[in-house]
Amino acid sequence: VSVLYCNKKMFRTGCRALVQSRGCSTSPGMVQFQVIKQGDCETDVWEVTAREGERLHLALKENDVDVALSCGGQQACSTCHVVLPDYVFESVPPAEEGEEDMLEIAADRVDNSRLACCLKVVPEMQGEQITLPEAVEDFWN
Repeated sequence: VSVLYCNKKMFRTGCRALVQSRGCSTSPGMVQFQVIKQGDCETDVWEVTAREGERLHLALKENDVDVALSCGGQQACSTCHVVLPDYVFESVPPAEEGEEDMLEIAADRVDNSRLACCLKVVPEMQGEQITLPEAVEDFWN
């Protein structure tokens, strides 16, 4: 299966489907990337278009990505936990103490885990895939 992603659409694919993004052209200062959440038998994929420098959690919300954002981006939960590709992870500033504290309670934490509320959209995200963990610890609800 080959799909062209544009206009904030989400696509569901079966376990064995191959999803390929051909991308869309973007305006200067805009960054396009995919957000992926893998479940047991299906994968949710969102194509995100965001302004460089915009807070990542706000970009996810504006693009209708299924992420909880329980604390409203106040760095007081871990529901905006994302896993960044190596290239992107190395390009963003390191996590500060408050973010590290929240990541300690995040389910499925890995080395490249970050909180979307603590990140800004960077050019290095262009064409990359950011992953949402399957499990989320939501102590607010």
